[in-house]
Amino acid sequence: MVFGVVTSDGDVLLPFIFPHDLRLNMEAYIKCLEEDSAPCHTSRRTQSWLSDNICDHITPNIWPSNSPNCNLLDYYVWGAAEQETSKTPCNTKDELKARIMAVFTNLNKETIQKSCRRFRSRLNGTMVYTLKGTDPEGRTVKYSISTNVFSVDTYSGEVTLVRRLDYENTKVVRVTVTISDGLNVVPRDVIVSIKDTNDVIPSFSNETYSVKVPENTPVNQILLKNIEVKDADGVNSLIQVTCNPGTAHQEDCQTFKLERTAKLNSNSWKGQLRLAKQLNYERKESYQVPLVAFDGKNNKTQSVEIQVEDVADSPPYFVAAFSVSLEEVDNIGTFITNIKAVDGDMSNPRKIYYEISNDSYQYFRIDPLNGTITNKVPLDHEDPNLQFSAITIPLKVREIISENPLELGDTPSTTATTTIQVTLLDINDNKPVFSSNYTARIPEDILDNTVVPQLWMTVTDSDSRLFANYSFQVETFDEIFAANPKFGESRSIVGLKMKNTSYIDYEKGPRVYNFQVIAREINTKEMYSGSTYITIYVDDVNDNAPRVDKSPLIEKISENAAPGLQIININVRTLLLLLLEN
Repeated sequence: MVFGVVTSDGDVLLPFIFPHDLRLNMEAYIKCLEEDSAPCHTSRRTQSWLSDNICDHITPNIWPSNSPNCNLLDYYVWGAAEQETSKTPCNTKDELKARIMAVFTNLNKETIQKSCRRFRSRLNGTMVYTLKGTDPEGRTVKYSISTNVFSVDTYSGEVTLVRRLDYENTKVVRVTVTISDGLNVVPRDVIVSIKDTNDVIPSFSNETYSVKVPENTPVNQILLKNIEVKDADGVNSLIQVTCNPGTAHQEDCQTFKLERTAKLNSNSWKGQLRLAKQLNYERKESYQVPLVAFDGKNNKTQSVEIQVEDVADSPPYFVAAFSVSLEEVDNIGTFITNIKAVDGDMSNPRKIYYEISNDSYQYFRIDPLNGTITNKVPLDHEDPNLQFSAITIPLKVREIISENPLELGDTPSTTATTTIQVTLLDINDNKPVFSSNYTARIPEDILDNTVVPQLWMTVTDSDSRLFANYSFQVETFDEIFAANPKFGESRSIVGLKMKNTSYIDYEKGPRVYNFQVIAREINTKEMYSGSTYITIYVDDVNDNAPRVDKSPLIEKISENAAPGLQIININVRTLLLLLLEN
């Protein structure tokens, strides 16, 4: 046996553990424990004893509602302990424990055996009455009883229940008891009234409750009528039916509302189940509402299974609609990406129809049934119409209401839209390009590091900056001319400057220079290049004095020379050149 108390200030449980080896008939004692410790018994004798006999500042532990009975043998042992401990009041729990332990240790064999003899018949049932009679002549009397419900101890007169009583089936038992001294027999008819106890578990009218509810059912609508509970205990039962959420059914009990519709009597209950919150099949497909009927002692749990039916009220939604980045596309019909959408109604989903809207339609097409996007035209990163290679594609999906004839959804509950972005990644597919060929003039006396006048070349590489860096190189006459600047990016303006003017001489050197300037990519694998033709004319300047071919000029002439006779040929080089030029 284990009993215990706790202090009112919340101290830990103080257990008392008493062994069963108290020198009594152990087989009989164990049988008592087996029969009398059933949860259906409701004795509180031990609790009452603790409450009545301990100090005010020590309170008994809460006694569970379904705790075992203290069997009658234990009760009388505790009765003996009560007599001993009540002689002197105890003031502390330690004193109480010591007193109880001392009493149980010192219980004498005679007390235990007397209890066993007194309750021997208890092995077969509960003692309900004791017949008492005497014989005037002092003879020993014997008792008997005529019923299969009770038995009586021949000598002690203790009447024991041998069959379980059921008030709901038998409310009275008629018996005949007799007393005899061996010579005379005296009978007496007795009517035993059975007192009803709350021992019947309430029952629901249906073994199962299940209902199917469309997800668009309005709130407060009745879902299940005529939920009925009965209890055969009659006035001893007072039925209440509630939804027991526990830890697993909080949402279920909040979604539905149980209400009583009729109160026929105390041992019956009739009600219905209403919808308390809006349902959504896509979020939760089923509910289990645990109803608990309680009659004051016994309870019965019955679940209501609710299946939510899908209604075509949820729009489609995209499960795969991602922006993509890809290199420039030359071939028409190249796979770009795939879009995937599904009907939001999961129980009977419709097929989906895919569309592209707005200006993106001129660049792309989408398969209306599988959502595959391909290009309709070549996609060039440098195309200004493609908004700097970031193309937004607005997409729309519709539920296919009917395939033949084709009918597409056109309401908020049957359509959905989204956008994706296609980003074109540049590839090195453009080379530097000069805008034209160029012509310029320089005077022969131009100085070193002087920029060639009126010569500005425009160079363009349409690729992105990663692929549009280049350097300039002068071909053939790189010892005379140099590019200025030496490097360019994307679109650049470049000129020429004089590197070494000692080669420039109108009288001695070339008077016309024809050569190429090359722009060549740097930091690229391809190293594409572009070129232009340059023509530069050298202009003469008056930088030489006139001179004759020989000096001094001395010639002889006859005195009779005829008029018009050539005397000498004077060659003035500079003068003649000027005359030729002019």
